[in-house]
Amino acid sequence: MQLKRVWGLGAALMAALMAALSGCSLFTGTVPAGSTRPSLNAYATLPAQNAVSVISVVNKTYVNTIPVGQAPANIVVNSRTDIPDYLYTTNENDNTVSFVRLDNQTQDQAVQVGSHPWGIGLTPLKGGRQFIFTANYGDKTYSFIEVQRRQTTTRTISGVTGNFEPRGVVCSPKDQTAYIISDVPASGSTGCQILKINADQSQGGLLTIPGSVRLWKGAITNDGTELYLTDQGSAALYKVNLGTFANDGQIQLDNPGYGIALLPPQSGPEQVAYVSVPNGTGSGTNLNGVVDVVSLTGTGQTVHRPAVTHDNITAYRPQAIACNAAGTECWVALQNSLGYFSLDQINHPDGTPAANLAIVPYTNNPGQSPPIGDIALGAGTQ
Repeated sequence: MQLKRVWGLGAALMAALMAALSGCSLFTGTVPAGSTRPSLNAYATLPAQNAVSVISVVNKTYVNTIPVGQAPANIVVNSRTDIPDYLYTTNENDNTVSFVRLDNQTQDQAVQVGSHPWGIGLTPLKGGRQFIFTANYGDKTYSFIEVQRRQTTTRTISGVTGNFEPRGVVCSPKDQTAYIISDVPASGSTGCQILKINADQSQGGLLTIPGSVRLWKGAITNDGTELYLTDQGSAALYKVNLGTFANDGQIQLDNPGYGIALLPPQSGPEQVAYVSVPNGTGSGTNLNGVVDVVSLTGTGQTVHRPAVTHDNITAYRPQAIACNAAGTECWVALQNSLGYFSLDQINHPDGTPAANLAIVPYTNNPGQSPPIGDIALGAGTQ
């Protein structure tokens, strides 16, 4: 089976590519001077600055900084044809979710949720309703906000035996089911647990992931059938069959993973995941962190490493990662920097170095490098 690959390398930075635009989503409102369309931007939370940074994915340049709540953690973009594009962040230190309208790049409301929200997920629009889910580790609750009415309901997680600390949220792309991820093993249990939230927002089943130590990020395949979970405490990428809500095995990594981004098959039947491994060493010298390229096809799942490196970064430790809707580019939060690499250039079965990791400015002062919490990309393609 041929596996798409990104190889370790130390070449010069990539030049900005592809100025022509196609397939862009439309929006209403006035865009600030010097910015680009919301669907063609990348957005990065800056917890230390209580802000979200805006970066043009076309020009690979810094655009703006948007003030939000205190310590924004995770982020999701809502691109719809019936309303302007919005961005939502969980604000860990003031217990809110920021509603940021992207055409004027301004927070227009902060909605109260549970204590210390961290994970965030967004359901698709169904029956005229859409929901934001948050995992609130401070009071062991989950909240859901009806997007149109901006009304919040916060519920205590019940029926859980032992420890359950809600940390992550993953929403199905097919319906309004959500999954709350605990990042601590349950007392007397063999691993961490996942709580299913049904489409009517009631609590569903509880699933233990044997061997898991610190479940962190999750992603669901486009057909809604499989959930993949990273674990900061074990070198495994766990799989959950969502049809049966049961464990479906694991894929071994070389070190614990952090972020995950899934792509639909770009050619043939293969589906690929990109998993950031902050402490991965891959092969070669002076590497500190890799992005593993994982084939999810068939029964013989394989991992090819290392994926992405850069000579000028001595300890870059990739964490949050996001891929664009066209499946042509991945963006990754590094240690005090932001980078991207092209996916169009990574199919090199002979092992030839395929793509550089390019560094992009994400503040108005290139000398500043506040840490990035999370990354999201608009729905447009370049």
